[in-house]
Amino acid sequence: MRHVIEEARATAVEQGQSSDGALALISARAAAPEIHQAHDTIAVVTGQGAADPRSRFGLMAATLFAGDQLGELPDWLEALPDGARITVVVAPDATDATVLDRLSARIDTLTVVLKLLAATQRPCRMLVLTETGAGGAPAGEEAGIRAFMRVAINEFPDIDPRLVDVASPAPTEALAAIMAADDAERELRITASGVEISRIRRGMEREAPLGPDERAVLHFADGVGLDGFEWLRQARQEPGEGEIEIEVAAAGLNYRDVMVGLGLLDDDLLGAGLTRAALGFECAGRVSRVGLGVTRLRPGDAVMGFAAGAFASHITCPDWHFFPVPDGLDLEAAATIPVAFSTAWYALVERGHVRAGETVLIHGAAGGVGLAAVQIAKLHGAQVLGTASNDARRAIAMAAGADAVFDSRRERFADEIRRQIGSVDVVLNSLAGPAMLASFRLLKPFGRFLELGKRDFLDNTQLALRPFLRNIAYSGVDLDELLAADPALVREMMAKLAEAFGNQSLRPLTYRSFEAYEVGAAFRTMQASEHVGKIVIRPPQAARTDLASLSYAARPGLYVVVGGTTGFGFATARWLARKGASHLALLSRRGAVDADLAAELAEMRANGATVVVEALDVCDKAAVTETLGRLMREHGPLRGVIHAAVHLDDGLIANLTPERLRAVLRTKVDGVINLSDATEDLDPDIFVAYSSATTLIGSPGQGAYVAANGFMEGFMRGRRSRGRPGLAVGWGAIADVGLIARDK
Repeated sequence: MRHVIEEARATAVEQGQSSDGALALISARAAAPEIHQAHDTIAVVTGQGAADPRSRFGLMAATLFAGDQLGELPDWLEALPDGARITVVVAPDATDATVLDRLSARIDTLTVVLKLLAATQRPCRMLVLTETGAGGAPAGEEAGIRAFMRVAINEFPDIDPRLVDVASPAPTEALAAIMAADDAERELRITASGVEISRIRRGMEREAPLGPDERAVLHFADGVGLDGFEWLRQARQEPGEGEIEIEVAAAGLNYRDVMVGLGLLDDDLLGAGLTRAALGFECAGRVSRVGLGVTRLRPGDAVMGFAAGAFASHITCPDWHFFPVPDGLDLEAAATIPVAFSTAWYALVERGHVRAGETVLIHGAAGGVGLAAVQIAKLHGAQVLGTASNDARRAIAMAAGADAVFDSRRERFADEIRRQIGSVDVVLNSLAGPAMLASFRLLKPFGRFLELGKRDFLDNTQLALRPFLRNIAYSGVDLDELLAADPALVREMMAKLAEAFGNQSLRPLTYRSFEAYEVGAAFRTMQASEHVGKIVIRPPQAARTDLASLSYAARPGLYVVVGGTTGFGFATARWLARKGASHLALLSRRGAVDADLAAELAEMRANGATVVVEALDVCDKAAVTETLGRLMREHGPLRGVIHAAVHLDDGLIANLTPERLRAVLRTKVDGVINLSDATEDLDPDIFVAYSSATTLIGSPGQGAYVAANGFMEGFMRGRRSRGRPGLAVGWGAIADVGLIARDK
């Protein structure tokens, strides 16, 4: 992400994290904007009774529409000449007494402006200003406005709504630059150092340098495609008897890794192999430690070889998996050797028994194994035919030593080979489906078909038996399984390869190296076959904490779950009981657990938890204070507060009324404020509010709900800025409990 921002000409690029630790952020100062030459026509809109904001933002020439003057805005727009570049700046301040009243009034103003601008159908830009508060409720209000406007951006694309958060005492120049710019940025922030934009990065944890006893390991998150990679922190493993630890310099990427990453290969298919369905199984580096009985290798030796989970900064494995790097090779070049050359050698020499004068057809001749196979076949005196997908790759295969190279697409190679050459003795195949069958039909009697690919195995492709009458041999080639089944043969092959590299009969492959942060791009490059030769990945020197490996133990004491008598709130209470919570108070307006949850409630109590169920309107400040005080007197110290209550009333902003808005806001806004105030003098371990991922994306049709959640997220940031516990969890869709499960 950093390099993408830098390519966009941004400056002062910094990686950081939001104050609550929930989001990993990259901030940057935007490049100088391209100034639009046309003169802007500007209107400024603010709430009823609010101060005139024009002087603060350098907009004194703008027309002001305050409160009850909003009805005049359409006529003003209609009177403007055609082609006018219109910007409506909204600073939705409000003077109401309570937080709920202020937030509701500000959103009401925004709703009115949005509806008016949509009705006029005049092209214009709507710029909504917020001002970052010091914390607490002010931070919640501003976050609520920003969240609401994310929904507006999605619901009113013709208006071009944009958000500008002001965190600078002198925003005039920066605001003018934003208004003059023609770009696609929808959310910006003005700070003392300039205009910033934010980008969301996957993962809550920031990367930190590895400690001396730590290593980085590549992890793939299920269900998010090739962007789900992250480097996680783990403890280094001390080598046992017969083992060595390698400090990895570079790991080779293979198409097998892509298929494992995408979930197309798993232990059911690869379980018989040495590394099974691990990510990465070849690398090069230096020996950092050796275990008892290891005499062949010493610390500091440059080695290359095979290991499960080779995408790591350090790996520990049996010493026979690794072999000395031939003299004159750097470690990145050495990382291209183990899989490509041992696979090609095993296929052509051990299984294919290639001999001088034979004709060998190598598919994917410009790939890693293909280029290695070209060298090995030529070393044994064979005539080499290759295939590749385009002219450039065919030229690379020819330069590597192939005698002729054909187009691999749509089986056209078969007719050309048959016309120019005839039949072949050996096929090293990586094509699937009809192309595989066309290749098989090219074999001479006593020919050998060597299958590297996995696709036809996965698809259980049928192959007719009649051709085998001609003494044809078909062999599946899987190096990983060979490593597990016949390590002596692997050692013998690697010794022969080392000798060939030593006398320069073989040469390491062309390769492209990727840094650790580019691992997703490396996998996509491999998937699209956009590379030549091999891809190697350098491991990082920093990593994130593996959150999945962390555990939580609830201290004995009282845990209050508001909205805890049903759905997700009850599921949270059940989880807390399993984690050791001794006393649980399940509070809701209704004050009764759903009938279908009675058995689970009884189970919680049978397992030792004291569970009380009471009615409470979390919006009633006095009731919240009284109830929490009484529960603590009866059940011990307060350890945690979970606010899971929600009032849901979805609908488009165009249909949003003040009454519907307040009803949705009230449960979350007043609720979290009341719970915070009631526990202000206490020291709970956790103070959590349940938000939604819709707050980040601005889910259409949920303007009020998103604004309420935005408020809670900002409020929690304010608590954390004051050193208080506070976490708002932006849950994604949850199918088994909660609102989605209820509405199925």
